[in-house]
Amino acid sequence: MAVVSPWLARQLLVEAVTDLDPKSDAVAVAQWLTPSLRSLFQSGANLRAMAKVSGLAPKVYRVIAIAQNYRGKLERRSLVDPAELFWQAIATNPAPQRLTVIGDLHPRADRLAFLDAIAGDGSQVTLPCGEADWFYETRSAVERLRGKGWSVINTGETPEGDTVKSPIITITGNRKGMTGARNFTGNYTAYADSDSEIRSVLTQVKQLVTTGIPTDTIAIVARANTDYARQVSDTAWEFGLPVHIARSPSLAETRLGSWMRGFLEVWQRSFRFEATASFLQHPLTPPEIAPRWSEARKRRPDNRNAWEAIGTDCSAIKSWRKAKRTQWIDRLNRVLDTWQIEARCGLWAEEMIAYERLHDAFEELANFDETPRSGEQFARELDTLLTSQPVAIATRGGVAIHSPESIAGSRYAYVFVLGAIEGAYPEPVRNDTAIDFFTRKQLAHHGFDLGSAMRSARRETRLFDALLRVASERLSLSYPRTIGKNLTLPSAYLEQFAIPPAPSKITTTTPLASLETARRLIWLRSPLDRLPLIARRDRVLHHARRCQRVELDRETSPHYSPYDGLTDLPTDIAQHVFSASQLSLLGQ
Repeated sequence: MAVVSPWLARQLLVEAVTDLDPKSDAVAVAQWLTPSLRSLFQSGANLRAMAKVSGLAPKVYRVIAIAQNYRGKLERRSLVDPAELFWQAIATNPAPQRLTVIGDLHPRADRLAFLDAIAGDGSQVTLPCGEADWFYETRSAVERLRGKGWSVINTGETPEGDTVKSPIITITGNRKGMTGARNFTGNYTAYADSDSEIRSVLTQVKQLVTTGIPTDTIAIVARANTDYARQVSDTAWEFGLPVHIARSPSLAETRLGSWMRGFLEVWQRSFRFEATASFLQHPLTPPEIAPRWSEARKRRPDNRNAWEAIGTDCSAIKSWRKAKRTQWIDRLNRVLDTWQIEARCGLWAEEMIAYERLHDAFEELANFDETPRSGEQFARELDTLLTSQPVAIATRGGVAIHSPESIAGSRYAYVFVLGAIEGAYPEPVRNDTAIDFFTRKQLAHHGFDLGSAMRSARRETRLFDALLRVASERLSLSYPRTIGKNLTLPSAYLEQFAIPPAPSKITTTTPLASLETARRLIWLRSPLDRLPLIARRDRVLHHARRCQRVELDRETSPHYSPYDGLTDLPTDIAQHVFSASQLSLLGQ
C-alpha cells in the first residue's frame, strides 16, 4: 500500500462527506474534520466498536461514519492515510532489526507499537525523561515498553546480565526534569516592539558572523504561525545577512505558485484591474504582453477589451468553458508553453524544481477522474493542490530560521528565540470542535485514547524543554512588550525554567548593521560637515534629508510654500484646479 498524497486525501474526504450528507458544504466540512480524523487514525481505534458506544453527541457518530467511509475509499485504491501509517506497517509483520533511536519527545501509542514490533535484540532507544510532570507521557511509555520485555537503564549505567540481548531504553535527565546539563549561558531580553526585537537580534547575529562564527552554527527560532519568519527574512536582506527558512515551502509559496494563482484570479475575475495589474507585473509574466502602463493608470481597464485596447496581449487566455480535468490541464500547459514560463523559471534553481513539481501535480490531478469541472471548481482544486504540495528545495547556506518543532533534537552553538510571550510559549490548547475534550474523556472510559487537554499542555512544555537543550554556547530569548497596539506578557516558561533577564549594559556606540540603519539613526540628523565620505556621496541620504527639511518646514513655518502638498512635489498654483473643499480649507 502507498501513502495517499495530501491533495488526493482531501478529495477523497470531500467525497466521503458528500456521500453521507449531499447538501452540506463538503469542502468546509472536510477541513473541519481533518484534525479529528488524524487523532482517530493515530490512536488505532476500532471505529466499528467506537460507533457502538452510547451517549455520545450526534456529531461524533457522524465523524465516525465519515472516517469509515473515507478509509474504505483509501482501501479500494490501495492507499493509506499518513496518520495510520505505523499501524499499517505493524500489520505487515516487519522483520525485527537492531535499531538505535534517540530522543522521541512525544511518544504516541502508534509509534511505540511500531517500535516494539520492529526493534530486535541489541536495539537501544534513548529517551529524554525526568520527574517533572511534563514527562508523564514519557514515563508511561517507558513502563509500557518495560512490560513488553524491554530493559531500562539510566544514563551512565551498564547493562547487566542478559539485558544486552534484549532491547534497551536509556533514560537521560535528572530529578528537576531537565534533559541535559546547563553548560551554556542563557537569558532573555524585553524590547519595545517586534521590529526593535528583530533588528537587535539580527545585529547580534551579524556581529557574530563578522567575527568569524560560521553561519551554520547559528539558529533563529520563531513560531511557524507568526509573522516573524517573513519579518526576519526582510530585515536580514536589509542587513546583508544570508538566512533561510528551514522547511520545505508549499508550491503556492514559490514564485511559480503565486504566478499560477494570479493567472487563475485574472481569468476568474474577468480581467479586473487590481488582479490583472498585479499579475502583469509578476516576475514570471513575459514583459512583452504588458500594457502601456501610463495609459493603464489613467484608464484603469476593468475587462478584457479595455486591457487589449491599451496594448495588453491577452490572446493566451481564452473564454474557457466547463471541461474535464485533462482538458483544463492541457489549456494551462499551452499557456505555460506560449509564455515560455519554464525558461523564465530557469533564472532560479528553486523555481525549476517547483516547475517539475507543478507538472507532477498536474498528473495527479488528471488521474483522479474524468468528471467535467467548471472553471470555479477546477480553480479551487488547483489552489488546494498548490497549497498542499511541498517543494524540496536545497538551502544555500546562511543562518537557519527554525520553528521549535524543527530544531528540537539538533545542536547549534548560538540560538536566538524570538517572540517568547504568552500565547506563543506555550501555544494555547485548542479544543477540537468535532471531537472535543469532553467527548475524548467519555471515549477514554471505553478504552479509546484520543488525547486530552493536559496531554497537549505537557507536550508544549516538553517541546520548550528540548528547545533549551539546543544551544551549546549561548541561548538568547527575547520578546516584544507590544505587538501592534496590543500589550504582551512574557512567557510563563521564563520563570518556570528559571531563565534570568539579560544584564543591562551601557554602551557608548550603537552597532550599525546596515546603511539604512545608519541613515535613520545617525546620518539623517547629523550636520552635513560631520558626515563620513560614504554618507556625503549617498544619494538616498541627500534625498531623505531634503524631504525631512521640507516636512519640517511644512509643520513649523507659518508661511505657505510650494511644498504644502505632497512631500517633494511642488504645487503649481497657476495650473492646479482647486475644488470647493480645498479652497475652503486654504481659506481657513
